[in-house]
Amino acid sequence: MALKLPYDLEEEILARVPWKYFATLRCVCKLWNSLILEERLNKKNLSFHMHSYSGEHRFILKDTGPTISAVGIEEQKNVVDPPSLIVQDFTLIKARTCNPVRVYKTVHCDGLLLCVMDNQLVVRNPLLKETTWIKCGSDFHQRDDAYSLGYLSHCDYRILRFRCASNSRNRPSRVEVCEVASKTWKVIDNISFDWFLSVPLSILSLRGTPYCIGLREDHTAFVQSYEFYKERFQPIDDLPFSYDELNPIALEIYKGDRLSVLEQCHKTRKICIWVKHWLMLTSWTKLVVVDIPEFPLIYPRLALLSTNYYFDKNNRLVITCNDTDMKGLSIIRVINDREFQVIKANECEIYFPFLCSYVPSLVRLPGFWKQDTRRIRWRKHFTLIKTRTCSPIRVYKTVHCDGLLLCVMDNQLLVRNPLLKETTWIKCGSDFHQRDDAYSLGYLSHCDYRILRFRCASNSRNRPSRVEVCEVASKTWKVIDNISFDWFLSVPLSILSLRGTPYCIGLREDHTAFVQSYDFYKERFQPIDDLPFSYDELNPIALEIYKGDRLSVLEQCRKTRKICIWVKHWLMLTSWTKLVVVDIPEFPLLYPRPTLVSTNYYFDKNDRLVITYNDTDMKGLSIIRVINDKDFQVIKADEGECGFPFLCSYVPSFVRVPGFSKQDTSRIRWRKRRFN
Repeated sequence: MALKLPYDLEEEILARVPWKYFATLRCVCKLWNSLILEERLNKKNLSFHMHSYSGEHRFILKDTGPTISAVGIEEQKNVVDPPSLIVQDFTLIKARTCNPVRVYKTVHCDGLLLCVMDNQLVVRNPLLKETTWIKCGSDFHQRDDAYSLGYLSHCDYRILRFRCASNSRNRPSRVEVCEVASKTWKVIDNISFDWFLSVPLSILSLRGTPYCIGLREDHTAFVQSYEFYKERFQPIDDLPFSYDELNPIALEIYKGDRLSVLEQCHKTRKICIWVKHWLMLTSWTKLVVVDIPEFPLIYPRLALLSTNYYFDKNNRLVITCNDTDMKGLSIIRVINDREFQVIKANECEIYFPFLCSYVPSLVRLPGFWKQDTRRIRWRKHFTLIKTRTCSPIRVYKTVHCDGLLLCVMDNQLLVRNPLLKETTWIKCGSDFHQRDDAYSLGYLSHCDYRILRFRCASNSRNRPSRVEVCEVASKTWKVIDNISFDWFLSVPLSILSLRGTPYCIGLREDHTAFVQSYDFYKERFQPIDDLPFSYDELNPIALEIYKGDRLSVLEQCRKTRKICIWVKHWLMLTSWTKLVVVDIPEFPLLYPRPTLVSTNYYFDKNDRLVITYNDTDMKGLSIIRVINDKDFQVIKADEGECGFPFLCSYVPSFVRVPGFSKQDTSRIRWRKRRFN
């Protein structure tokens, strides 16, 4: 009998498997194939193997000419034996001319490499062989500019490019950020530099945030970071030693969540390494001291080639060393407090050098997330086909009520159950406007469905306020008079139907927000309750249903990205109750401002929040699942550009469309059974 492991345990086991065995494990079963392709498992695998030595750590080195090499060491069975050298060719080939491309700089972020060339950049995963080319503007300079690769979320990678006036050759300071998915650049204004970069440049990316060593005018050194969300530089902490420009220094990552800084005294050759957690406000802690008088100087003064280091599985320091005449690179492994090994990695002269750390990973580039599933049938398309012309129909809006969808088109409406494939078409009058009007589907009873259509004068383009109700069974419209609007709808529109009653978020003239409902029986709007927070038009908000009988409202702070969700029973007169708080700083902004696409969310069977997320450029939709209070998973749902978008929740059901209540039994022959 096969042993069935829990889902979480299988995921934890696979996360600890080295990436090179994943291709074989994908063939085991469908569950493992889907698990290995998930972004969450790749993140776990990356955090487990990235900075704990697994034999995969590499140093990216620029050789003579266009050649790029990934150099690493392979452990021997006998610890005393010197390790062997592993060399991989990472040279970039131009697609058209098939000639190597000259690369000036390379930076690393979670298995991705950002390569700087003459007039363009390339983001590449050498393991998966996925490449994205990005063009640069006229003010681009590959030598004066500093670069880093990071992200706001694991589906939103960003490139940081900047230069300090004190570092460049009479060139003004400048900060630019590029979104990798859309390949668009943005100039960040209002940033003044009162510091400059240390030489050699030591820029790294920890959890998507760039870090570097900065120097003030009084030559005190500190760790500087850049926040993609706030679009500004922010100092972290001063270095734990007095800066001396003759002493080699380096910045690295230790065990995936700590910053590590190295200093070597140019006189005694003594090496000290400190660590500091990226999130904790604690001071630096001295981790390692290597005091070997014959230890070589890591790099000579006025060198451009930075130093990289890591700790292997036996917690031994592995560090790069540059020759005094810049004619070669060596890798040094410290065996104990008195002995070290030197492995020659490169003996060629380096004209314009660079060096960075690299650990292979399965992180996908933007645009390569989707698996090739052309032969897998899993997606259900709800595209509507016109009966006479057999051509698709443009749908502007869709709302949901108990398994039924109300689709708004050019001059008609459609009520449809996609599960039962039952459809009812409804014509609209001359005063119909699919964009200005708001719609909802509800009922007086389960056999008497109604369509509510209304518009507020403040929301429409010089069109008067109007309220109409259509009875779906008879397809007749009725104009509701004597309704005056002292409120208007929030944008994006968030209209839902709970137990047949439409609900939406309304705004008064003083911009206080409240939940508004429409009573089909009394034929009037009725306010329910004010929202449990102060309304801010820049904060994303959404209205949903929780467990079938409660209203739920969501708000996200645009600054901190903190999400709060409140619930309130539709019938009880109790106040709002705070249900969930998601406080993850790197959580993406749910939708850009302004936008017409609403946000939808629900809680799965494990009470984990599942929420939709719209890209900043409105060119795709993603679904985010919150795993715990520190982790979330992003699943790309659609990459098409949204011309006039809509989004609504949908749960399949067997609710019949009015007019289809009776089953067609004319062709069914009932069997007569004989009973003894």
